Amino acid sequence: MAVVLAVSNQKGGVGKTTTAIILAQELKRRGQRVLMIDTDPQCNSTDFYGAETDGAATMMDIMCSMDTNAEECIQHREYGDIIPCERGLKDAENLVRVDDYRSLHLKRAAK
Repeated sequence: MAVVLAVSNQKGGVGKTTTAIILAQELKRRGQRVLMIDTDPQCNSTDFYGAETDGAATMMDIMCSMDTNAEECIQHREYGDIIPCERGLKDAENLVRVDDYRSLHLKRAAK
């Protein structure tokens, strides 16, 4: 069974990305399987992992499409596995497919 840990806070600059990266690296060091999911349009986790965004499936695809499976977005990088974000996600409010299930796009894609 997967354990999901979310690091969140509405205020910027409080160390969310740093905390998430350090936590992911320590869990990986302890032999756990870890998947970092970057949902921040600043893309700092994506940049840290060295993930590609040009021409690659990203969180934008998951949020804006009902056809994208999360597995298609996973990139295996030196620091671990990541679903990268892209800077365009900041405009996602205008792009996300608007339906009653829009808050469940990532859950649907992860099945």
